[in-house]
Amino acid sequence: MVAISSEEENGFLTSTFGSSVHFIGAYVFDTSNVHVSAMWVNEEPMNYMNWGGQITSSTHHCVKLTGDGQWYTSDCNDPLYFICEKPLS
Repeated sequence: MVAISSEEENGFLTSTFGSSVHFIGAYVFDTSNVHVSAMWVNEEPMNYMNWGGQITSSTHHCVKLTGDGQWYTSDCNDPLYFICEKPLS
């Protein structure tokens, strides 16, 4: 699944997929009782983020990209499409 590394990439995906909502390749996990972290599934550093609200992970461990380009936590069982990433070469 896609790991978004820049505002330009986030904008490209948002314009490509329009108003639909898709899972992206990030997941959220609790590191303590009060701290929540996010990570890309391919283990790339998460240097760019575009959260639309507070990150929560009590039951929502997946991350979705919405039509406005914002990211939100989501239940992994939500019936959403996902965006895959493939190398250019």
